[in-house]
Amino acid sequence: MAAPDVTGFSPVTGLPAGGTLVDITGTGLSTTTGVAFGAVPATFAVLSDTRVAAVAPAQAPGTVTIALTTTGGSDTAPGVFLYLL
Repeated sequence: MAAPDVTGFSPVTGLPAGGTLVDITGTGLSTTTGVAFGAVPATFAVLSDTRVAAVAPAQAPGTVTIALTTTGGSDTAPGVFLYLL
């Protein structure tokens, strides 16, 4: 099983209360078993081998990385997600 390659996500900002729907793109995403914003797990749905939709969990204002885990490994999206006030 090949490791995932996360290439991006949109939008890049959300509210600290959480609830922002984030579209994560890349390759090898069909076997996704987890998505985390920083250290906080997120609810997610696999849409295809190239797309995963995740709901940003509640967090303090600031930036976090988005990491995705599949049965083939894990990868961190380029850039950061910003929780705005």
